[in-house]
Amino acid sequence: MTYQLARTLAYVKLVSGWLIFTVCLLWTTCGALQSLLAYSKVTTTASGANEEGNIAFIIGIIQSVIATLETSLAKMNFIGFYWSTAPTPTIGHGFFGDGNFSFFIVFWGMFLGMALVQSSDKLFRQVRNVKQTVESLLLIESARGETVQSRDELISQLKLRHHSVFVQYFPLYIFPIIIIAIINFALGFLGM
Repeated sequence: MTYQLARTLAYVKLVSGWLIFTVCLLWTTCGALQSLLAYSKVTTTASGANEEGNIAFIIGIIQSVIATLETSLAKMNFIGFYWSTAPTPTIGHGFFGDGNFSFFIVFWGMFLGMALVQSSDKLFRQVRNVKQTVESLLLIESARGETVQSRDELISQLKLRHHSVFVQYFPLYIFPIIIIAIINFALGFLGM
């Protein structure tokens, strides 16, 4: 890939990565909050609010925070759209349960956006290093008194390596597993 194409591709990856990450983060957050609200309503009605100590306190806080968010977010057009269209997972119904699969696709989209941003960062670093190398080469050639090629001629001869999104192992494959393990531990601690 050429120098100009690499620079353009780095900008496209950066903007699309942040856009995908932001949209998926909003949808994931709204879906998770809706799921916690639905679960806490079911638990309090099923158990008659007989939860013990800390768990009852935490569920009460979750209910009040989510109820406040639900009423305020419904009035906001921008975030209200995400609140009403977010895939809501159901706790305890497996991976392919009601809305769980679509929730995990959107959840993984956050990490895809992070991988795009990391890939653009690597491409930006490569473009910056190439620019510095070309300027150094021009300076050395002019100091030796040799025939100096123009900067554009040198850049047009360069071919840069392509950075795939799917090679970003940590944000795309490892980090989601860590986050899922932490969420699973937290839900197990809360008795969900």
